[in-house]
Amino acid sequence: IPLYSGSYQREKFFVVKEEGPLSTTEIQHHDLSVTAKYLVTEKATLSPTIFGGWDLNVETEDEGWGNGLYDYRELGSGCDFDYLVYDAPKGRIQLVSGAKWYVRQYPNYHSLISLATTTAPETHEKDYDGIELSSGWKYTNLKNTSLDLKYILLMKYFTDKKIIDEDGILEGRRRQEYRNSVRLTALYSPAPNKGFQYNYSSEFIGNMGNQNFYDSRGTAVLSDDVFTPHYYDYLGFDARPEISYVFAKKDKPIAILTGGYSFLMRHYTERKPQDSDGNYKSGRQLDFEHIFKASLEIPVAKHVSWITRYDYTLEFSNMDYEQFYTYNYKLHRVMSGVSISY
Repeated sequence: IPLYSGSYQREKFFVVKEEGPLSTTEIQHHDLSVTAKYLVTEKATLSPTIFGGWDLNVETEDEGWGNGLYDYRELGSGCDFDYLVYDAPKGRIQLVSGAKWYVRQYPNYHSLISLATTTAPETHEKDYDGIELSSGWKYTNLKNTSLDLKYILLMKYFTDKKIIDEDGILEGRRRQEYRNSVRLTALYSPAPNKGFQYNYSSEFIGNMGNQNFYDSRGTAVLSDDVFTPHYYDYLGFDARPEISYVFAKKDKPIAILTGGYSFLMRHYTERKPQDSDGNYKSGRQLDFEHIFKASLEIPVAKHVSWITRYDYTLEFSNMDYEQFYTYNYKLHRVMSGVSISY
């Protein structure tokens, strides 16, 4: 079964610049996969797959397609296993599990040290090999209700990124990261293709790795340097409730109105927050994100819909040092375009 999924997104941001307040970002994303399905028994199904993905970004005026800093490509394979545990007129329960391996490369992202010398110990610091294992349960019934509970382990083995030790020196060891998550997805649809539709999803995340961070504070002396072990370790939780109303005529949708809310919390277990001048504060960094969103989808043909979306993002953190990254902001976004699906 071949499957292609692609998207193009063009966003305009109002950013203060010398030549005017408008900035544009363009994003292309492409996925291609080939999957086979084998019925091992009446209850067991095996689905091997081969897949590839490409992400292209244009973020500045001097960039072109293929030159974006965060462009990436990936190639991998995997296999899913489904087993029907319970099957009755009232519903069915499936055991689902899977495994996949892939290689992701960022061809235009180079470490700063590699730009300063031709004999750098690392160059492609974001490239990694990924292994993902998952297992869980899925429940569905004839009343258009489904529950999906799944555990996912993602292991990242960086191919070129070295570990920073407590003296700020790159070790011979390479960076590794392990992301554990438990994901819950629920859907309730009292009547198919009309009326109210309810969706909910949430995820608990525990991210652990061996990468550290050494902050020289921009000074020549060593007495004020700060070393943070396990800099990227965090605990996180997100929740995304959503409600839709399908306006139908003769059981055919003519418009879909959706409202939703998204909450994200991330607690870094070792990273200390900083004030606006870069001085370290007590405690640990804690980030929050709230997104309020609404959309209107109008089907214009069998496989074509016009979609307009609005969302408001509120992001805040006890990290006040924003010389390189922004942790506290408000963002309004309005998007409108065509969706084509087959």
